[in-house]
Amino acid sequence: MGVPGGVVNFGGVGPLDFFLKPTNLTWLKKADLLFVDNPVGSGYSYVEDEELLAKTDEEVATDLITLLTEIFNKYQTLQKKPLYIVGWSYGAKFAATLGLLALKAIENNKLKLILGGIVLADGYISPEDYVASWGPLLKDVSRIDENGLIESNSVVKKIKQQIANGNWKAAEQSWNDLVQVIHAYSNNVVCS
Repeated sequence: MGVPGGVVNFGGVGPLDFFLKPTNLTWLKKADLLFVDNPVGSGYSYVEDEELLAKTDEEVATDLITLLTEIFNKYQTLQKKPLYIVGWSYGAKFAATLGLLALKAIENNKLKLILGGIVLADGYISPEDYVASWGPLLKDVSRIDENGLIESNSVVKKIKQQIANGNWKAAEQSWNDLVQVIHAYSNNVVCS
């Protein structure tokens, strides 16, 4: 699950806080910001015809390339500044795909921008690999003991089986169970 753009904008790096008051913490003092709810239909974005919703990562990234082309090809001042594509949580999956398509569009002279880099923040690209890393990492840094590792690995095994069976709802519930195991054995380390 990603964090809606409004939360990041108003509670993180944007120009206003949750009470719509100016904040001194905004990244706008150093860079231009563009928040995009992606894919269309998530966050604050919508379509009137649901047949227009993207169905694959490639379609989602193509929609974003269309947006970037409209903005960057129109405004020459933006073309001189590097663009950093940032994706958080599941959005990191789209950021990686978007970065590849943007690079191809730039190389084909269809998109006029400087690609500065791609940031995958707390990337949720492979759910089973993601959750499988928690227990061993926390054991390595002495935040859980051997019993915590055994119990977390047991839940991870269950999650992997549920994913393999296509039982995503049960896998999500087991993910919640894993978070509780990690909290119990680690003195409340936050996993997200």
